[in-house]
Amino acid sequence: MRWALGLISSFCSTFVYCQDLSREYFDNSGAKCSPASSYYYSEGKKNRNGFFYDTFKSYYSRSHHLRSLELRDQFGNRMGLCESFYENGNPKAKTRHDRKFGKNTEGAVDSIKYFILDLVVMKKP
Repeated sequence: MRWALGLISSFCSTFVYCQDLSREYFDNSGAKCSPASSYYYSEGKKNRNGFFYDTFKSYYSRSHHLRSLELRDQFGNRMGLCESFYENGNPKAKTRHDRKFGKNTEGAVDSIKYFILDLVVMKKP
């Protein structure tokens, strides 16, 4: 019985400490705000420099429908497919981002410029 409790407690503590998702709230203009006055919120992993990376999702605050789904690199740049949705959940647009060759000298030292390869905009339902 003790080994089972030990196993469960170690599993639960590992599960809690492995969750490193960060949530931020934004108003209509994209400025950070409080959860109570937010239009949408974003969830994703953040690195120690404060950039979202890996899978980045944002949701509408009222409906909790998916607002956007995208991939980001370690510098917070979009990469690959990015999908956005209307508040009712219908698709809004799809973009595909790829990196340019060479480094961006205007931004952070290690930041790489990305550009849009494709853009498909859906009609508003």
